[in-house]
Amino acid sequence: MGTVMAEMNVKTFSHTVVGLALIVVMGLVGVKATAQTAEGEGILGLFVPVGTISDGSSAYAEQLRAYRLVNMLMRLGLPAFWIAEPFEYEDDMLPRGSFWVPAPDGTPSVAALAQELADRLGVPYTIVYARRFASGEPRISAFRLRPVSVAVYQGDRTYSGAADIASSLELVGVYPRYVTDIEIRRGALDDYDILVMPGGAQDVQSYALGPAGKANIRSFVESGGGYLGICAGAYLASAPQFELNLVDAPSQGRGVIGTWIAVRQRPGSHPLFRGYDDMISDLYYGGGPNFVSDHRAIAVLEGVPQSWKPGLQGLAAVIEDTCGSGCAALVESSSRHCCSRMHIRPGVIAR
Repeated sequence: MGTVMAEMNVKTFSHTVVGLALIVVMGLVGVKATAQTAEGEGILGLFVPVGTISDGSSAYAEQLRAYRLVNMLMRLGLPAFWIAEPFEYEDDMLPRGSFWVPAPDGTPSVAALAQELADRLGVPYTIVYARRFASGEPRISAFRLRPVSVAVYQGDRTYSGAADIASSLELVGVYPRYVTDIEIRRGALDDYDILVMPGGAQDVQSYALGPAGKANIRSFVESGGGYLGICAGAYLASAPQFELNLVDAPSQGRGVIGTWIAVRQRPGSHPLFRGYDDMISDLYYGGGPNFVSDHRAIAVLEGVPQSWKPGLQGLAAVIEDTCGSGCAALVESSSRHCCSRMHIRPGVIAR
C-alpha cells in the first residue's frame, strides 16, 4: 500500500487576487510532500493537469471544470494540493499549476471516487502510481488547499456586480453568500474567509457601511481574512477619503470609461495567473483605479488606448498587499463587463 507523507514547510503565498481573466482567491500553505510506497503499485492519487490557455480557447472551459472538480472533492473532505513545480511522471512532464488529489494510504476507493467525478465533469486526469516515477522516489513540491467561504457585498449602487461575481463563483463549485452593510456592522464577516467588494459607487458604499462597518472590515482583514476589491471596491480600500485604509495605494490616474485595455503579468508569474498568457487583452475598463507599479503589482497596463491621457501606460491594474495578518487584492476592471471571464480557483487562506 502507498503512504503519502507530507512535511510542513510553511511558506505562505499571501494569496489573493484576481486576474482580469479570472477571479482567484487562493491562500496557500507551502508543503514539500514526499510520497513513498511499501508494496504493490501504490496509488498516490489523481493529477488534474492545467496547462497554458489562450483567451477564447476550449481549454478555458476545461480549466473551469477542473476548478469545479477540485472544489467538489474538497467539500467531500478529500485533501487537494496545487503543484508548485513541474515533475516528470513516466514519459510526461506534469506542469506546475496543476492539482493533486492524493489517495490516503493508497486507498483505491478514494482514487475511484475522484476518477468518477472527473469523468462525469469531463475533466482530463492522470492516475499516479508511486512505482512508475521516472526519477525513483517521488518528491512533489505543492501547496495544500482548503475550501473557501466567500461573502459578496450587496448594497445600494452595486448594480449587477454582486450577482455577476456570485454566478461566476458558482460555475466552479464555490457558493458565496451575499452580505449587506447592516450584516457587516453586526459582525457577519466572522463566518467567512474572504470578502468580495464589487464595482458600483465607492462613495455610496462607504456611506452605507459607515464607520462601524468599515472598522469591522478592517478588523476582519487584519485578523487574517482576505479582501478582494474590484473597481469601486478597489477605490474603497485604497483611497484615504473613504477611511477603510486597507492598502496605502492611492490611484495614480483614471482612464476613459467604456474603452478596452490589455494588461501584462509582471515577471515572476504570480500563482494567480498561472496557466494564462503573459498578455491578457480585450478587458473592459469601467473606471477603476490605476496604481503605482511597485513591488505589489501583479499586472500592469499594456496597450493603453490613445484616448487615455499620457502617463497611464505601465501603471498597475492589479495589486496585492498585506494588511495585518490578512491581505487585500485590488483590481481596476469592472466586474459587470468581465464577469464571463472570471472564476475562482480552489482553495485559500490556509494558515
